[in-house]
Amino acid sequence: MLSRTARLAALRRTFSTQAGSGYSRRSLPLLVAVGATGIAAAVALSPPLYAEILEKGDVPSKRSLKGTTAASPSKGKDELDTFVWGSNKSHTISPSDSYDSKLPAPLSKLSGAGTALRDLAFHEKHAACVDASGNVYQWGDGFFSDASSTDGPVLTLMGKNIVKVCLSNSKVYALSKTGRIYALSARKADQAVTSETPAGEVSWWNPVSWVWPAKSTVDFIEVLPDSKLERGESQMGLGAAFILQYVTVPTEVVLSRAYPTGTTTECTNIAAGGDMVYFTTENTKTIPGQSPNITVDLLAAGMGQFGSLGNNMYTQSQASPVRVRNVSGLKEYDEATKTTRPLVPKAVSASPTNHAAVVIGSVDNSGQPTGDVMLWGCNTDYQLGLGRRSNAAVPAPLPVEPFVGGFDVDPTWGRLLTRERKVSVVRDLEGNTVGKNKTVEQTVVAGWGCTAVYWKVTP
Repeated sequence: MLSRTARLAALRRTFSTQAGSGYSRRSLPLLVAVGATGIAAAVALSPPLYAEILEKGDVPSKRSLKGTTAASPSKGKDELDTFVWGSNKSHTISPSDSYDSKLPAPLSKLSGAGTALRDLAFHEKHAACVDASGNVYQWGDGFFSDASSTDGPVLTLMGKNIVKVCLSNSKVYALSKTGRIYALSARKADQAVTSETPAGEVSWWNPVSWVWPAKSTVDFIEVLPDSKLERGESQMGLGAAFILQYVTVPTEVVLSRAYPTGTTTECTNIAAGGDMVYFTTENTKTIPGQSPNITVDLLAAGMGQFGSLGNNMYTQSQASPVRVRNVSGLKEYDEATKTTRPLVPKAVSASPTNHAAVVIGSVDNSGQPTGDVMLWGCNTDYQLGLGRRSNAAVPAPLPVEPFVGGFDVDPTWGRLLTRERKVSVVRDLEGNTVGKNKTVEQTVVAGWGCTAVYWKVTP
């Protein structure tokens, strides 16, 4: 039987970060949160600490998912397609193919009648999703430990009502609807449950036992990455005067500095990935005798070498948040109220490889919710969906042509507009019925050298 010291050493090796091909740099894990008052805080852990809470019995026997062979866009009103494009070096966006996808194409094994997902994430060599039942599926060369794997998603974590997954090089972190976090290996071979498997649980809302070692029944594992952030990219937005390389305690990011005096600024959302962080802010300017002027902006800070700041510049290091062009300060006319209203980013996704995607919420002429998909940043693997490899320093809409043929897609739009609709039956990836007459909406996710648009269902 292995001693505790030997088990910890083995787990540290499991957590170690391997240098990825094509991306020679690594950034420290960035944890961000928005409080009830709208104040943004950021903390980088060095060395990062995580709670390993893999319980015995959480990982069931593996069952491969049998996907359909059809690869053409669906047309039925209940058909839900997941479109993917970009790097497929590790068979993450198309397990059965070995080539990169320059333009969006449907991923058949995550598509079908009523097949909606709760979440979807891509890392360098493995991917994971949460189906409508809250079960976790994994796939990719890194998961199967096979550089030529063609198997589709495999059910790994079930019965925990998962709503979101976050991937690292060696782990999958899953957040449940009740606020619990589960961690499991990114490798199928490491998921066998034995008498030596650490066990325990921890609540998301207990920062002491989750982030820092404390008295707890949970085994805490210290993560020691192979590489460190050698030069500061200021990806926390704390300003140029803040010169500490590591921020070990939550620190307020004062976003009001980006606006004139008299403007009330509230942070409503944060997205972080790679060397970048994005803040969604709602800003109210009050002038005596006039109605308040409300605008919504997307601010960015970090390493803009590939254009991921979205301000039409390729700045190496941006310490103070700047406005992202084409998606900030937008307004539309509301026929019902005869006034203008701000257009709000419904979803912001930042990839580990410095490209970003956002859905700008709006309504169509019939009053149905819709949204523009905008992408920018690094494009070395065609992840911007433009069919070419040039980087983009300002957000640009996603062309609609690859999506024509899907449900309610109009080729005259010229750009992709996400939709929200009700389907008669929602099914999980095993084909089981999860709900009837449920509302689903399209959303976008920026992954490792790739991007996806999928139908999301809210549990």
